[in-house]
Amino acid sequence: MGHDAIDDALRFARLRWPAIRLSDEHYRAYVADRPGAHHVVDLYLACGCAAGDPAALAGFETEIITRLPAMLTRHDATIVGEARSILYERLFTGTAPRITTYNGTVELKNWVCVVANRIAMDLGRRAGAATRRAADALDTVAETTDDPQLTFLKATYRAELAEAFREAAETLSPEQRNLLRFHVVDRLTSDEVGAVYRVHRATAARWIERARDTLIARTRRRLLARLRVDAAELESILRIVRSRLDVSLNELLASKPR
Repeated sequence: MGHDAIDDALRFARLRWPAIRLSDEHYRAYVADRPGAHHVVDLYLACGCAAGDPAALAGFETEIITRLPAMLTRHDATIVGEARSILYERLFTGTAPRITTYNGTVELKNWVCVVANRIAMDLGRRAGAATRRAADALDTVAETTDDPQLTFLKATYRAELAEAFREAAETLSPEQRNLLRFHVVDRLTSDEVGAVYRVHRATAARWIERARDTLIARTRRRLLARLRVDAAELESILRIVRSRLDVSLNELLASKPR
């Protein structure tokens, strides 16, 4: 792109994004490094984001991020929400933030959609694998119980139970998931978890137990919504969850990025 063309691009970009503060030299160098750029106004926004300009980041949020649910209609809200968090991390953090790889050859919103969709698809695959692992973990109940009712219920509702458990785990706060990960996956004692959070072991133990109770309660609500069983059968199904809680949590949380 010639000097005059870059000047024209700069003029159009500043009309579109007047609040972004970039020097002429910065933008010219950015465009010069991307000679195939056609969407120079989008490139100006990306350049501002890469520079950490607050107005550029706010514009990116308004123009791009708010459209993610419409871009990712194939995925459920939980996946989209997690994809959004990972997208921000990949685009704007680290020594080589990915936003710098945008070269202006396609519209920025389409480029972001491709990146976000790949993240969402990866999350979906991992969630599916985690559900299968949780179900496989629950299968071992048949080997450790002589209760024919539990064996029958596990065999009948295996998929629904595993999916309800996974969905319930996804609704936990990051703090609750981390507590359970420390305790179940990393096998930290209440004393050690308390040391991480600088609280008394009794407080850490209460937090862990509350996270477990929340997970069980939310699994119960999801099972109640999707299964036509009476209260006694539901409680029997929850016995399966409780009996394999640590195994299922270990399979589920160990697959999640920290």
